[in-house]
Order: sequence, then C-alpha cells, then structure tokens
Amino acid sequence: MATIGAGMRRTRRVAEYERFCAVDCEFPQKGVLVASFVRNCDFEKGALRSGFGAKKYYIEGQPEKQLPSALTNYGQAKMVFTALVKTADGSIKRTVGLQSDVNHVYLYDIDEEDVVYIGAFEKLVRALSYVAPDGHAKVILCATDQLVVYEFPNATTKVFQGELTGACLFHERLFVATKHSLTYSAPTDVENFEPSLNGGGEIGFDGQRGEIVWVESFGESIYVFFEYGIAKLTADGAGSEFVVTNIPYNGGRILAGTVSVFEDKLVLASVEGVFIFDGRKCTKIKTIKNNTLRASAGCVENRYFLCYVDEQGNQRSLFVDLADEKNGGECFPVYGLNESGGKVMCVSDYAYSYLDREGDLPQQEKYLFKVSSCDFGSRAEKSIKYLCLQGVGSCVVKVKGRSGVRTISFDLGTRESVGIDGEINVNGADMVGGKRKIVGLKGREFAFEITLQKGCVIRKMSVEYDELGGVK
Repeated sequence: MATIGAGMRRTRRVAEYERFCAVDCEFPQKGVLVASFVRNCDFEKGALRSGFGAKKYYIEGQPEKQLPSALTNYGQAKMVFTALVKTADGSIKRTVGLQSDVNHVYLYDIDEEDVVYIGAFEKLVRALSYVAPDGHAKVILCATDQLVVYEFPNATTKVFQGELTGACLFHERLFVATKHSLTYSAPTDVENFEPSLNGGGEIGFDGQRGEIVWVESFGESIYVFFEYGIAKLTADGAGSEFVVTNIPYNGGRILAGTVSVFEDKLVLASVEGVFIFDGRKCTKIKTIKNNTLRASAGCVENRYFLCYVDEQGNQRSLFVDLADEKNGGECFPVYGLNESGGKVMCVSDYAYSYLDREGDLPQQEKYLFKVSSCDFGSRAEKSIKYLCLQGVGSCVVKVKGRSGVRTISFDLGTRESVGIDGEINVNGADMVGGKRKIVGLKGREFAFEITLQKGCVIRKMSVEYDELGGVK
C-alpha cells in the first residue's frame, strides 16, 4: 500500500449524485447512486425517500376504537379484507375480516362490536361485497374448496364446493372460476346458478393455455387469466349472447392472486416479471424471476405491491412504481396483503392495517439504503473531506473506509419550496438547502449506509474528497 507523504499531490474532486435507485436498476450515466441493498425506500423522481408504511384500519364512525383482539392477533394472517354489511339501523357500512394462519375466517360485527366466526376454508381467494336491489348486503367468500355467501347477522349459504380459482361480479351476476370453466349466476341473484336462458350457465375452456388462475371484471368486459394466456369475455345480455375472445400473451406462467386494477389498466405478475395489461396486450415493466405458484398484490398511488414466498421459503415483499419503471425495491414483509375496498389491506405489528405513504414501519424495520463499494470512478487512494446532503427530514449516514468508520447525523430541515425554474429547493440550510459535514476518512473505496427517518427525502448527495497520488 502506498504511503502518502507531504510531497504527494492532492487533487480536490467532488462526486455528485442527483439520482438514487434500487439494487436492480441499471443506469449508464454518471451521477446515479445504485444501492447494493435497499429496504423500505422509495425513489420517486430519483430522490431517496422513506417508503410506504402501514396505517391502522378503523371502522367507519369508530375512528378511535381498536378492533378486538381476535382480529389483531394474527401476525401472519393469510388474507385480510373489507366487506359491506347492513347494520341494525338499516345503513350499509364497511367492516373488516380475515383468514387466520390456521385457515379460520372471521368478520367483525359492527352492531355487536365483536367477531363472528364464519368457518374454516382451505385458502381464501377473494372476498366480494354485493348489495342487492332489495337492499340486502351479502359477503361473498371464494376459497379454493368452496364459495360461501354470508349475510349478517348469521345467515350462511354454501353455494359451491369444489376446486375454485376465483370469482368476480359483473352486471349483477356472480362469475365463479374453476380450473377449466366459468360458471355464472342469474342476474341480481348471486346464489342462483341454475342453468336457464336468462339465468345461470357455464362456459368451458379447452385447457390449452393451462388452468384458470384468476377472473377479473374490468371496464365493460370480464378477463379470464389462465396460467399461459388471457381471454376476454363480453357478457352482455343473456348467456347465449356471451362472446369469448382470445388475447395474445407470451409472458410466462401467470401467478394466481396478482391481478390488480390500476387506473384504466390491469397489472399482473408472472414468473418472468410484472406486466401492464390494457385490454389488448401485455407489456412487461419489470423483470422479477420467481417460481412461486401463488402470490398476492395490490395497487396504491401508482405503486404495485407484490408479496410472495421465494425459492428459499422466505416471505418477500416488493413494489414497482407503475409511473416510473426505474422506481421500485424491497419492502417489509406484508402478511395477508389484499386489495379490498379501495385500499391495500394487510396485517402489520399484529394490527389490521392498510398500506399508505404516511404509514409507519413495523417494529424492527428501517428505511435503509446501502452501497457496499463506491470508488467515485477511480482506483486511486482518496481522502474524503466532506459529505453534503440536500433534502428534508432527518437521517444517519455511516461511512466506512480503510482508515475507519464515521457515523454522521443530518437534520435537513422541514420545508421545501419551488424555485423560479420549477425545481424544488430546500429552505433554511447552507449549501443551497444542504448540510455539509466533516468525514475525514481515507481509502480507495468506501461503503455508505443511509438510515432515513420517516418523511426524509434526499435529493442530492455530494462527496468532497482529495485524490492522492503523484509528486508535486
């Protein structure tokens, strides 16, 4: 190793990073800091920021009331959902329910302020709400072994029994999928599947595209998702007028439980990645390799959250920004994730919750961004003098070099404003909204570990260093 003496040349340089991204992002240009490990961070508009967390869910009209323990003690619930029910005063309200880790399904009774046990199901696939023209509110629970229609206070009807893969509502009918067929109910009668000209019926598929893994009503059609294909069902009028149209697809085996509505499109995951489907074709927006059969997913604020078990048996959760393919990353394990009632529901810290930008992380989790090795584009010996961050909020940066480790706390302020050029500037700190701290470390390469506090946004990181070498 070279010894740097008083006669050696020191060249002052500045490495500037104005964009941050997750592990699997590829940027050819300079000025991008790519993580070697990241968790619970978001990269909207290229900034490094604290990611989404979980907010506790409360019953409408009961904002301060904690849900009973039967709904909050399942830290690894298989599915959580919301459902519309008719209360004692005749009003329709949204309640909550879940399938526990031992397959029991519960609903919360708003009137009694207690939990109702519905029954044991193999694997709950979907929970739907249906308010009939006569005002009756019914909860439709579709599992892999049965379909049950429940109406408060205690009316339960088992409608189907067999190997089911999905269900959806469309034009007052209930459509139920098995591995190779789609059965539909009579209009306005979701419990009547008796075949008739204007009533119920069944549509069979030949199995050439594999088994049906999901069915979704979207726009003015129903889309049937097979393991290796997609079909569009135009289901207007009587069953005899239904039309099936095949849609080209070559994106690998589609994962059950991953179809989600995003604005005027659908999003789905396969063993090859995440795709956006516009009703005519699928476009891959993110490559994610996995071999799982079933996963769960949901969309909130342009983010597509995907939860699955990887090949090593680990529960994994990640997100993809549907408006910016360069934004995405790993997040905290989410149990029971399910899109329901306009929210992406889950269990977090044993509480019934939903994903939200203003939510909190579970205990023991951090907003963490790591770079294991960074040489600023040169293998020369260096001496870092200063580290400058621009943004808002608080964070801690740990820098490691050959000569040691420094842990530096930053308080970047609390306000942002938009400048005359339309760019966001940060008020109240030196270095045009930044904070400049002494580092004092030497080495050829350095590691950075940034731990953000909730609400922190880092828009730019600058490293001032001397490049050492040569003779004066």
